[in-house]
Amino acid sequence: MTHPESSITATFNSSPYYHPVSYPGTLNAGSMSYDQCSEAIKVMLITFGVVVFVIQIVQVSCVW
Repeated sequence: MTHPESSITATFNSSPYYHPVSYPGTLNAGSMSYDQCSEAIKVMLITFGVVVFVIQIVQVSCVW
């Protein structure tokens, strides 16, 4: 038996009638386009990487 939501996939198309659904007061209240979402994920990953790198540098410098 599979989970009922496992077959649901997000669809992004260029139809003028398509608009992402957002529900006020929930986690997707500020839903955005696919391009904006992928850019936000890239920025988040780069920021996380920089933070981890700085923490590693601080740890290494404390040992010396």
